[in-house]
Amino acid sequence: MECEICKQKIIEDDACELQGKQVCEDCFIEANSPAKSCGAGIGGAAKG
Repeated sequence: MECEICKQKIIEDDACELQGKQVCEDCFIEANSPAKSCGAGIGGAAKG
């Protein structure tokens, strides 16, 4: 079996279901983690 997102080979017991797709744990966690904002902290570094 392989992850439907990254195509990594996975064991069926390790597969997670994400919107009807069988995915690896890494893709599942990434899809469910809050979005990272680009440039976070840039404004704080410019202050002086």
